[in-house]
Amino acid sequence: MAYSSWVGMAFLLLCISCLAQEIPTRQVGAENARLRRTRVSVAEGLPAAQRVKQTAARSPGNARQPGQGVQQAKLRTAQNTGRQGEVERNAAVNVGRKSKVASREKVDSVMSEAEKARNYIGHRPQCAEDVDVYCSNVQRENNFQLLFCLQRQAERVSKKCHQVLWQFKWNLTQDARLDHTLQQWCKPEIPQSGCAGKEPGKGELLSCLLSKRKDFSNPQCQSVLMRIQMIVFSDFRLIRGFVEDCRKDIEKFKCAKVQFVDANILREQSDTPAGSQGLTIACLEEHIDDLAEVCQKRLSVKEEQAADDVRLDRALARACQQELEKFCSDVPVQQGKEYDCLYHHKFDEAVSKECRRQIRRRQKIESRDYKADYSFAKACKGDIEKHHCLDSNIKYGFGRMAKILLCLDEAAEDDELSTNCEAKIEDAKERIMGDFELSHALVDACHQDVNSQCREEADSAKEGAVIECLMGKVVDEEEDEDEDNQPQNRPATGKVSEKCANEIQRLIERVDPGSDYHIDHTLERSCKPFIMSECTPDTGEGDAAVLSCLMEKVDNTKMPDECRKHLMHLQYFIARDFKLDHQLYSTCKEDANRICSASFMNPEEQPQEDGNSNELPPQMILACLYRAEIAEDENEDEESHRVRNEAHYCRHHSLRLVLVFELTVVY
Repeated sequence: MAYSSWVGMAFLLLCISCLAQEIPTRQVGAENARLRRTRVSVAEGLPAAQRVKQTAARSPGNARQPGQGVQQAKLRTAQNTGRQGEVERNAAVNVGRKSKVASREKVDSVMSEAEKARNYIGHRPQCAEDVDVYCSNVQRENNFQLLFCLQRQAERVSKKCHQVLWQFKWNLTQDARLDHTLQQWCKPEIPQSGCAGKEPGKGELLSCLLSKRKDFSNPQCQSVLMRIQMIVFSDFRLIRGFVEDCRKDIEKFKCAKVQFVDANILREQSDTPAGSQGLTIACLEEHIDDLAEVCQKRLSVKEEQAADDVRLDRALARACQQELEKFCSDVPVQQGKEYDCLYHHKFDEAVSKECRRQIRRRQKIESRDYKADYSFAKACKGDIEKHHCLDSNIKYGFGRMAKILLCLDEAAEDDELSTNCEAKIEDAKERIMGDFELSHALVDACHQDVNSQCREEADSAKEGAVIECLMGKVVDEEEDEDEDNQPQNRPATGKVSEKCANEIQRLIERVDPGSDYHIDHTLERSCKPFIMSECTPDTGEGDAAVLSCLMEKVDNTKMPDECRKHLMHLQYFIARDFKLDHQLYSTCKEDANRICSASFMNPEEQPQEDGNSNELPPQMILACLYRAEIAEDENEDEESHRVRNEAHYCRHHSLRLVLVFELTVVY
């Protein structure tokens, strides 16, 4: 029925209710007469004695005069008539009011039907079919739930519905009413986080609160912000400041099919796949090292905010949906637990290539910015601050993971780190050692060597295979070199370049597999049966003792050839830095300082600036101790004997290393 018809009906009902007020008034006289007759008949039916008693009860002064009773009866009748009329008039007014309310509700219901298509996604004709197919169990008036449901089916949602979703999300983030909602749910957090005073309707308050979300303890505020953040991160155009900072790079690397209308609004091209704008960020991160500094910083901020929930990394969540269901269904969604779960299964045969590629992309971001690894940043926050690990390691506003690890390793020599931080440090090192592509410096230095000599290992997607291949090529090359040890220009084919060999050495120094054999996946995998039977570490010695045990039993016939081969490859690099062998360092560091002038190990003694230092470089320490051990002294005293025993341990520990023999000759 038309709007005017409903209004007319409401007016008609109101008129009828007003007219109804007069109807009871005409009936009052008859009703009162009936009541009087009833009272009279009742009185006449009383016993005579009772009637006499009632008459005697009246005082003589109040004796009724002739005609007085009739007048009083008329007065009482008039009063009753007035009261009854007022009651019934009020009832009639209420009837009229109810009629008007009912009419107004009918009019409102018609108006809401017209507005629902504007206010509710579920009532938009462009999305009706998509809602019926993918989200039939969601209430049509629940915009948030429908939005989340349709976003999970972004690749299947129709183009016309996708446009509706985009417009709804844009309007939501730019609406001043959103700021009012945030002020209600996050009232205590706004002044505490420094987000007060933001201009409403510009998205400034939302952007500020999202950057502080993980610091809030209010569960209601957290929940509201998480829901909104999932909406914002689904499309790069909704992230405040992102378009301005990354526009040139988006166009340069063709990471989005959009037309730039102005600095803030981007219109999709007609051939843009539905839901593809959420993948623009992943595209930019594939070119992270070639982006402008301001765009790199913007990406870093975004990934730090997405670090605790895999759903906020749209490309990863989309590519690894089946893996999350298969391996991580019982893992908590937040606190970065699902990221850790995927990392653990990264090289599983059941993981798809696209999922593995997205995991690697995410880990590259974490290697550039430790805060993008939520569990690591949370576990080591106190230790990083305590030991000032960010003071000299800041670039683009964030800290490189490799430098943070080195800082914490150095701090651990003199101070005990928290247990949780130590565990996360080992996890980070394992990831770096297990995947060649996570180290940008290593990829840059060795990509040609990988293509020419380790292509099969790179294609195998086997954990640690590429790094083991490169290490083996370096060691095999050293063994094949001529004894004159002349400098050689190493070509890219047939031998590993010197640049690559040096970067592998730096990698070993950063991840420090000598502290824990688990860090080297190839060593652990190939030597695990032998370790379990011959080199189980004592409780007091820890995993660092396993490497020493393996070297001492390197000639044991029970040791698998693959284990022995990789052990010698790893020891080649460890032997170049005295501090990388933890048992060797703890046993011999004092003698190395005293005998070999290895003052570099004393943090209080700085190297001389004129370059005339008598210090030995790290790779010469083993040779020095080896030579001291074999030097004969006829007047050997007890102290010298102790030195010889310790040096003998050093030589025995470095047994079968070609490098030791070469360094001894040089020294």
